[in-house]
Amino acid sequence: MRYRKFKKAQMGSVVKIVLLVISAILIISAVIIIMGRLTDQGGIETCRTSVLAQAATKVLPTMSGAKSAFNIECIKRYVTFYNNRVELGWNKDNQKVIKVNYNGRKVTKIPELTDYVVNQIIAEEMRVCFYEMGEGKLKVFEQSIWKDNDICYVCSEINFKDLKSPKEFTGFMDYINRTYITNEKMTYYQYFDQPSLSVVPWHVSMYRTTTGGTISFDSKNSYFVMFIKEDKKISSWLTRMFLSPLTGVPSDVTAFKLTWDTATDKLNNYHVYVVNQAQLNDMCEIEAT
Repeated sequence: MRYRKFKKAQMGSVVKIVLLVISAILIISAVIIIMGRLTDQGGIETCRTSVLAQAATKVLPTMSGAKSAFNIECIKRYVTFYNNRVELGWNKDNQKVIKVNYNGRKVTKIPELTDYVVNQIIAEEMRVCFYEMGEGKLKVFEQSIWKDNDICYVCSEINFKDLKSPKEFTGFMDYINRTYITNEKMTYYQYFDQPSLSVVPWHVSMYRTTTGGTISFDSKNSYFVMFIKEDKKISSWLTRMFLSPLTGVPSDVTAFKLTWDTATDKLNNYHVYVVNQAQLNDMCEIEAT
């Protein structure tokens, strides 16, 4: 009887400690989120903090899946490309001119809109989005126990405006392969393709959003940088990837195989993409807001 009382008291202490830790996380995260809202540049860290808090404070599952005491406090960013400048902001109708790299200099006014300017801005928007959402190392979105859903969050909306003539901007994959992230020892490509919770690596999965492994941007279209939690069955993904006719696919993509143990489970991927409106509609079953 004494042993049972001791064990009960011990379990009670453990529960109290767990509750204290969770409470501390909630309080600290709430303070950071509130402070982040008070600054123009605090939005990114506010978003990331809320994502970390939401993932860290999952409580007991309910009929609709695991719940968290936190909502994701993220705000969509808007990017607009003009002939002679680039604007960015949290409000579509109130964007500000930003500095871009042009011929080795940081400038706010450019002679013309080039592939290099477009690619650098979109690559950075993808980096920010992936950073905000935990770099694929967190189970960010609530899981449903009834069906599989692809849940996405649109981090950025990208538009072209008042260009002299329609234009297609190319070379994006080459840019992210060659360009190192500021203050990091990895390229954008390596950053997006780093080890994570995803079953399928980014460099393999991204082929569903490209044409022959290339990405280009048509100035007549809008584009969206999105983070997505793909929750498809293995068989569905294999059908798209290996039974559909694909040409020019690198060997490391076609050689990618899944073990039978993995194939019995759901396919969980946590990736960042840049897509057009049609691709967004096709890939995203539920859009988190």
